[in-house]
Amino acid sequence: MQSSAENRKFLVKSAERTIKLIELIAAAPGPLTFTEIKDIMQIPKSSLSYLLEDLENYGYVSRSPVTMRYSKGMRLMQYCILCINNTDTLSEINLELENVAQTYGEAVHAGVLDGRFVTYISKVNGSSNMTLTSTIGLRSPAHTTALGRMLLASMEDSEVLALYRNVSLEQITPFTVTDINVLLQELQKIRQQGYAMEFQQSVLNAACVAVPVYNQHTQKVMFAISSTVAATKLTPEYQEKLISILREAANCISVKVSTY
Repeated sequence: MQSSAENRKFLVKSAERTIKLIELIAAAPGPLTFTEIKDIMQIPKSSLSYLLEDLENYGYVSRSPVTMRYSKGMRLMQYCILCINNTDTLSEINLELENVAQTYGEAVHAGVLDGRFVTYISKVNGSSNMTLTSTIGLRSPAHTTALGRMLLASMEDSEVLALYRNVSLEQITPFTVTDINVLLQELQKIRQQGYAMEFQQSVLNAACVAVPVYNQHTQKVMFAISSTVAATKLTPEYQEKLISILREAANCISVKVSTY
């Protein structure tokens, strides 16, 4: 019979493994295989199997029925968004997005990468007549949005390929890129120019430009911000203006949130 001290030691070890597992999956740039997780965490196969099963049942981890890879679950994402919504970080993001929206009258968003999807963490409507269905917490296929493309471009091609292994690129409109090789070419262009854009690939008659927000300390991309406009309105001159003000906002956000 185990003593109370031994039981406590077992529970602490189990809790530690659970926390580390959640941190690993949350920080991973793409879905992970069981073997990859096991090799990184260095825990017995049976213990890891039970942990993953429990986290999947509670919605903190999601397993693809096609690739059998593990990624962040919806419940984990919901709590992440809840935390962001109740911190000074979101206040700083919203403040800068509101400045952009007021200056140009266009809708602006902030989003984070969630596997092969982008999740919106902030939205500010502009004064334009464009009606967007995006809401905070909504997930959209990353390859169809400027936000998602900007975030995908922060990854290596090998990581992007792993993300889309055995997965077809969803076609949202007739203009959506559905060829992974074409997407990789466009991601390379995004890396070179430092911004992303899409033209009617997620919403007909709409265009979007996005820029990254970097962590000042690690210089890694934390999330991205974007502005959506009517497709007919996005002239080369207007596009440059939007990119300029988005970059200015991204720099301000980066300086402020990197201190938290």
